[in-house]
Amino acid sequence: MSNPLRVVCPHCNATNRVPSERLGQGPKCGQCHQPLFTGRPVELNEAAFARQIASNDIPVVVDFLGRLVRALSDDGPRIRKGGQGP
Repeated sequence: MSNPLRVVCPHCNATNRVPSERLGQGPKCGQCHQPLFTGRPVELNEAAFARQIASNDIPVVVDFLGRLVRALSDDGPRIRKGGQGP
């Protein structure tokens, strides 16, 4: 068995120790019992973001422009039609 990795729960921000060989087996948080990996982006406040960055032993992917880009791309068809609806 390998050394466990620290994984911060995206739901309750608890730090969990997960053996590396179990990372792909759908581990759940020991505190809130929710999945540690949802396969979906998680919106975080400043404190939760700091915890994710400081306490995770696994890589964390950060998308700072996601909401802005989605908003602009949703308005794309309307902008191309001169401001009128679809």
